[in-house]
Amino acid sequence: MTQTNEQWAAREKELVDELDGRIKFYVHWCEVNRKWQRATAIAALVCSILAPISVISKPGFGIGIFGLGEDAIRGIALILTLILGLTEGLRRIFRFEHRWHVCALCREKLLQLRALYLDNQIGVEIGSDDWTKNLSSARKRLTEIVNDHVEDFAKMLKEAEGSRLNRRRRISN
Repeated sequence: MTQTNEQWAAREKELVDELDGRIKFYVHWCEVNRKWQRATAIAALVCSILAPISVISKPGFGIGIFGLGEDAIRGIALILTLILGLTEGLRRIFRFEHRWHVCALCREKLLQLRALYLDNQIGVEIGSDDWTKNLSSARKRLTEIVNDHVEDFAKMLKEAEGSRLNRRRRISN
């Protein structure tokens, strides 16, 4: 292998390592967002069922059948309502479902890019025109995928900011 081929091999290793690192990043954040989406959805579901029941409860009726007094029932109703409000606030602010979807999409695109790149390099002489073309094309596609994710995140932030400003305008009018 000539020095040029060694340099090309190093560039390829950098690309594959970067792909692997980004894939790990998206696998991690996909899982984090999936767990938060599921946890907040379940908490919102449970609280949205129990909060109204606790509000209409009294000793011997509703959750009062468990021997709870009126003060305890009111406290439970308040706590459930607060948890529901906080959970829904978290869901709307952080948009875990959307983030989960975007991370999964990026992960799959990157996995596909890595496989396609490695397949295209089989049998191609290192440093040849086809080889460098494949390397350059994969690098460009990697940049496009990451930029698309960044643009999507920025769009989500702008939508959230626009929504917040619209609410302020409605409140002030």
